[in-house]
Amino acid sequence: MTIQDWGITYAELEPYYDRFEYVAAISGKAGNLNGQIVSGGNPFEAPRAREYPLPPLTTILASEMFAKAAENLGYHPFPRPTANA
Repeated sequence: MTIQDWGITYAELEPYYDRFEYVAAISGKAGNLNGQIVSGGNPFEAPRAREYPLPPLTTILASEMFAKAAENLGYHPFPRPTANA
């Protein structure tokens, strides 16, 4: 099997992801705005031009318990983007 990279970069795709997120009213917290890591978001995501159109959803008890356990282990949990709107 021959593996080949895409002929385009994420930087070229990002405006289309951004446009869809605003059309679909995605909730979330950016972790990398224009190359600057933002606390509370996903620090591993590729650079994005702007925040998600809606803030992260309110956490439920299970999510709070998971976040607390992860923080106690030295991890930095973050809310994942959702399309619940």
